[in-house]
Amino acid sequence: MNIFPVRKPVTVLMLLLALCLLGTWAAVNIPLGFFPYFRIPEYRVLTFHPGLPSAYIRDLITIPLEDGMGSLKGLTSVSSQSAQGISEITVQFGWGTDMTVAGAELREAVDRIYAALPENTGRPMVVSRSADPEPVMVIAVIPEEGTLLQATEFTETALITKLRHIPGISGVLRAGGEEQEISVEVDPRLSSARNTDILEVARAVSEGTGEYSLGSIVYQDIEYQVSAAPEDTSLEALRNLPIPGKEVKIRDIGKVVLGIKEQRSISSFRGKECTGVLVWKTDQSSPVRISREVRRVVRELGLGCSPFFTIEIVRDSAETVIAALRTLFFSSILGVTAAFLVITVYVKDLFKSLLVTCSIPVSLLVALILLHGCGRSVNLMTLGGLAVGIGMVVDNSVIVIESMDTRSISGISRSVRETSPALFSATLTSVVVFLPVLFLPGMIGAVFSGLALSVIGSLAGSLVYARVIVPALSVLVRRRVPPAGKERPGTLSRVYRRILNGVFRRPSRLLAAAAACAFAGAAASLSTPFIFFEEITPGFTSFTVHTAPGVSVSRLKDRMFSLSRAVGSTWAEGSTGSTGYTGTGSRGALSFIVDAPESAPGEAVLEEGEYLEYGKPFNFAEAVLGLSRETEFILPREDRKRVEAFLKTHEGCRIVQGEPDYAGYAWYLERKREGPSIPPEQVRASISGIYTGHTEAEGKELKIRVRYRKTGEGDGTRYLDGLPLRTGAGRFVPLGTVFSIRETPLEGVLTREGRKNITSMRAEILLQGRKRRAFFQEVRKEFPGVSVRTDSVLAQHKREILTVFLASFLLLYLILGAQFESFMLPLLFLTAVPFSFAGVFLGLLFAGQPFTLNVGIGVLMLFGISVNNSIILYAQYKKILHGAYSEAGVLQGSVERLRPVAITLLTTVFALLPLAVSPLGSAAQRGMSSAVIGGLLVSTVFTMLVFPVFFLTYFRRIRRRSRCSTMRG
Repeated sequence: MNIFPVRKPVTVLMLLLALCLLGTWAAVNIPLGFFPYFRIPEYRVLTFHPGLPSAYIRDLITIPLEDGMGSLKGLTSVSSQSAQGISEITVQFGWGTDMTVAGAELREAVDRIYAALPENTGRPMVVSRSADPEPVMVIAVIPEEGTLLQATEFTETALITKLRHIPGISGVLRAGGEEQEISVEVDPRLSSARNTDILEVARAVSEGTGEYSLGSIVYQDIEYQVSAAPEDTSLEALRNLPIPGKEVKIRDIGKVVLGIKEQRSISSFRGKECTGVLVWKTDQSSPVRISREVRRVVRELGLGCSPFFTIEIVRDSAETVIAALRTLFFSSILGVTAAFLVITVYVKDLFKSLLVTCSIPVSLLVALILLHGCGRSVNLMTLGGLAVGIGMVVDNSVIVIESMDTRSISGISRSVRETSPALFSATLTSVVVFLPVLFLPGMIGAVFSGLALSVIGSLAGSLVYARVIVPALSVLVRRRVPPAGKERPGTLSRVYRRILNGVFRRPSRLLAAAAACAFAGAAASLSTPFIFFEEITPGFTSFTVHTAPGVSVSRLKDRMFSLSRAVGSTWAEGSTGSTGYTGTGSRGALSFIVDAPESAPGEAVLEEGEYLEYGKPFNFAEAVLGLSRETEFILPREDRKRVEAFLKTHEGCRIVQGEPDYAGYAWYLERKREGPSIPPEQVRASISGIYTGHTEAEGKELKIRVRYRKTGEGDGTRYLDGLPLRTGAGRFVPLGTVFSIRETPLEGVLTREGRKNITSMRAEILLQGRKRRAFFQEVRKEFPGVSVRTDSVLAQHKREILTVFLASFLLLYLILGAQFESFMLPLLFLTAVPFSFAGVFLGLLFAGQPFTLNVGIGVLMLFGISVNNSIILYAQYKKILHGAYSEAGVLQGSVERLRPVAITLLTTVFALLPLAVSPLGSAAQRGMSSAVIGGLLVSTVFTMLVFPVFFLTYFRRIRRRSRCSTMRG
C-alpha cells in the first residue's frame, strides 16, 4: 500500500505552503536579541542618606537591613557595600525560586526595618538585577549654533519625552548638560545684622512664590478650599519680597541670581561638551526594535533642530546583533548556493538538486516556529544552533533521493519505507545528543536551552521534509522526470573500490594510519587554547579613570578634556561620587570610548591619586556565568597593602580594581560642651543651603535655592567658622563658637559578606593551567587570611552537568541497542567519535581558532553525523546482504553508499565554508565551522574505510560463535 505523501501529494503541498507561511510569520515576529533572556534570582536593596560617612552607613543602615533579611525563604547569600551616602545590599536566591513572591517578601522585610533607620534616610528601593546592565544606546546632543543650556532643554523636553513613550524602554537618563536655577545668595554678615537667619529667608521665599492653602469654608452647604497665589513671581518681585515679621527685604541682605545649577556630571562628544542620553531596555524587549524606533525619533527631531543642535548615536548595541544576523544570513545564502551547485554537479539532476537544497530553508523555518512557540528569541546562542542546522539537514534528503525509484509511485513508496527506519534512527541519535541540554540546571539551562531547541527543530524539520515532502513532490513531477537509467560506476567509485580492497587485504596499515591520525589530533589538542566563550568585539574600546578623592567638578571637566585630547576619545562621560553610586565613594569617574584599542592610555597618563580601570569587549559567559580571568581576593583590611604590593610585582597578574585607602575629605563638626543648643536644620541649611519654592522666569518653571554666599575671605574652615547660627534664645553666634572643625579623610567602600566585614580586590590572572593553580597556592601560603573567589555557575553545577551528559550517552547506547538488538553493535557505531575529535582539533589548529562553546556545539553536531553515517552504512549492508555478510557484500554496500556520503560531505563542507572563512566579517561561528569541517573530513574517511573493516571483523566473530553454538547443539 502506498504511503500517505504518495497518495495525497497535493494535500502535502498545501501543508508545505502553510508551514512556510507560518515559519515566515514566526521569523518576522520572533524577538531579536544579542543574548537569551532569563531572570537572574537576585535583588539589590539601595538606601540613600546623603552626606553620611561609610562607617555610619554600614552600622546604622546596612547591618540592620541585613539582619532583617535573614529569615527570607530561598535565600542563599547576602553581601553589601557601604559608601558615603549609600548602602547597596545584594540578595541572592536559589535558582528556581519564585522571584515575584521573593521580591514581595523582601519588600515587606525592608519596610519593617525602615521605621527604625535614622531620620532623613530615604526609603529603600528594591530592584531586580538585569542580565545586561549596560545601556543599549548612548545618544549625544551637540550644540552647534545653540548653547549647551538650550541643548539640555531640548533633550529634556523633546528627546527624552519621546524616548520614554517607546515600548520596551525601561529607563532614560540624561548625562551632562546644564540646568538653570534661581539662587538667593544671602550675605552672612548682613543677615546677622538684620537679625534674620537663612531658614526665615527660605520660609519667606516659599510663601511668596508658591501657592499655599488658607483652609476651607462652608457656604450654602458647600465646602470650598481657599488657596492663595502671588500676583508677581518675577525675579524683581522676588528681590523685593519682605521677610515676615521683619522690616527687611531679600535685596537688603542678599541678591537674586538667575544662573546655572552646579554640575554633577559632564559629557563630551569628539572633544566638545554636549548633553548625553543613556537608554536602557526591559529584559525581554528586542534591542533591534528599540534601535529602530530610537533612530526614527532621532531622525525626526534632528530635521527640526538643525542647525542649532546635532544628534549623534554614540553607541548602539543592536548594531552587533544586526551585524551577526547579516553575516549569518549572507553566509547561509552563500552556503546554500554552494551546496546547490555541488549537488547539481554531482547528481546531474536539477530537480534532485532543488529538492535537496530546499530542505535547508524549510528545516530552519521549522526551528523558528519551535523557538517562537517556546518563547525564545533569535540570539547568539540560537544562531549557533541554526548554523549547525545548515550542515545537518541535507543528509536525510540525500539518503531518500539517492535510494528513490521515481519511475513509479509504488517505487517511491517502497524506497521511503525502506529508508525510514534508518532515517528515524539517525535523526534520533542527533536529537538525543542535544536533548540533555534542555535539562541542564539553573542558569546554564536557561542560557543554552534555546540553542538545543533550534537544533532539535532543524533536525525534526529535515526528517519531516525527507519523509513526507520529498516523496510528495517527486510524485507531482514524476511524469516530467525522465526514467532513470542504470548508472555506470564513476571514477570515484572505482578508486574507492580499489582502496577498500587493499584495506581488506592489509588492514594493519589502515589501523596504523588511523592511530597516527588520532595521535596527531591529541597533540593538536595540547596546543589549542580553551576559551568558554569568544569575546565579542563591539568596534570600540572603553576605559574609566577614577580621579583623586574630593575632585571638584571644574577640575573633573578639565581632566576629562585633557584626557580626551590625549587619547582621541569619541565619547566621554564624567561624574562625581556624590551624584550616584560608582563604588568609589566621592571619587570622580571619567568613562571614555575610543574607536581604536591602541588608543587606550597607559598608567603614565595618570596623575597622583588616580587609577585606571580598563574596559574590554563584553563577554557574556564572564558576566552571567562567572567565567572570567578576573579573580576577587577576599582579605582582612590590614593585609590590603601587602597583598596589593605582592600582586603588582607578579608577572602573571594585573590589578583591575582595589579598594582605596580613602574616598575623599570631610569636615567633622564636634559640638563644644559650653556651646549653645542649635537645631540640626539650622546647621544643615547654613552649610548646604536649601531648595524651597519655584517661580517662572524666561517662560520656564525654575527651582529656587537659598544659601549663604561664599565670601572671598572665608575659605576652608574659616568660611565654616564664620557662618551665622541662630540659637534657641534668638541670638546669632558664629558656627566656630558652637563646633570645633576637624578635617579627616573619608573611608572608602566598606564591604560585607555573610554578615562579616571584608575587603576585596579584583585582579586579572593571565596564567593558565598548572601555573594558575600554583599562583593561587602561593597567594594562600603567603597570606593565610586571604581567600580566593573563583567559583562560577559552571563550577557550582559541575556534577549535574556531568550527570546529564553521561545520561545522554547512556540513553544513546540504550536506544541503539534496543533498535538493533545488540550489545556490541552500538559500541561499533560509536567508534567514529574519537576520530571525529581528532579532526576537530586538527581543523582548529589549521584555522588558528581556540576551542570555545561554539566549537562544542559543532562537536555535538559532528558526533551525530559520524554515528549517522555508520548507521546508514549498516542499513545499506543489511539491505543488500540480507544477513549473509561477506567481504564482497560489504565492499558492494560501501561502494553504493559512497555517493550519498560524498554528497552529504560536500554539501555540509560547502554550506559551512562561508562561515569558516567569513568573507563578510568576523563570524561568531568561525571556530565551530572550522572544527566541523576538519572533524567531518576525518570521520568520513574513517567511516568509509575503517568501519567496513571493523564491521566485517565483528560479523565474523558473531558468525563463528553462532557456528560453535550450532555444533554444540
